[in-house]
Amino acid sequence: MTVYTSDVDIIYSNLRNHTITNDSVRILSSDRPQSLSLLKDFPYIEEIHCNIICLPDEVNNLDDLICQCHRLTLASFIIYIPSSDDDESGSPPRKRLRIKRTTPYNNVMKQSIPNMINKLGKRMRYLNLTITVVDSDSVKISFLSLNKGIFCVVSNEGENDKTHQIFHSFAATGSLRTLITKGDSNYDLSKISSIPELVIVPRIFDEDNPINEAYLEDLVYRSETVTLLYDPQTINNISLYSEIIKYGSKNNLKRIKGIVPLSDVEEHIIINSNLEEIHTIVKNSNDIDDMRDIIDTYSHRDITYYIYYHRVDDTDYWSCLKNSTIPVDIVFKDIVRSFIS
Repeated sequence: MTVYTSDVDIIYSNLRNHTITNDSVRILSSDRPQSLSLLKDFPYIEEIHCNIICLPDEVNNLDDLICQCHRLTLASFIIYIPSSDDDESGSPPRKRLRIKRTTPYNNVMKQSIPNMINKLGKRMRYLNLTITVVDSDSVKISFLSLNKGIFCVVSNEGENDKTHQIFHSFAATGSLRTLITKGDSNYDLSKISSIPELVIVPRIFDEDNPINEAYLEDLVYRSETVTLLYDPQTINNISLYSEIIKYGSKNNLKRIKGIVPLSDVEEHIIINSNLEEIHTIVKNSNDIDDMRDIIDTYSHRDITYYIYYHRVDDTDYWSCLKNSTIPVDIVFKDIVRSFIS
């Protein structure tokens, strides 16, 4: 009998009672963190819905354990780096013996995880791995999502050079389909020819914390789809991010899945001759007139327009576009509801 899902404790109880066998277990869940023994005990496991705790010296064996579970598609790992022991020698080492050592955190980020990705290779296309690295000494925490071709890093250090090798190892497997970024890193993109989808998370910025516009433009240049994930605080920056898309795209974009100012819509259409989708916002009847002109001018193009509106009264000023005789696809979205959802 194959057991597709059950609590870890129940599974182990059933194993002790000899009512099931290890190779019959497919999906495990638990409210508590578990150890790497799950990967050793259940060779045909497919999904693990709980965090698995690893120590730094166990990470080098993680790729072997995942490879042995050849059906595994989903798992979450927490790499916990304990506090280092205090030096009890009582005296500092001689100057000639002082060697700059790589911290366990840096070693995990720059070597262990990239090596694991390299060994898993093309299998990364089918794996949904989340890896959280926690360093007790420095209180550094990095969250990596490697989800069937989607690459995302969230860290309390921000995007930084410690994830550089992880990104390139992931891209080298041929798995990279989507890159999610705030644009704060500066990965070397010389060996990256294509990023099917670029997801930009706009952020608040100022003179002391500027956006790396050149880097984002370089990413846009390598993408077919650009998605912008605004929130109510960052929606005011649509002009800046629209400019980044304009300067980065060189007739390569098929979809701009993020709100751009109405004044930029025509330029985006002209720059990208194969554009299939674009999102914009209308605020009043004058904007609707401008939008109608754009739709009429480029009626020969197969473009779907996503038009966001903010309805502040009962005036249905966009209905004239709904009743347009021009054969185009128009999708209307309430911008307030879009942010809430």
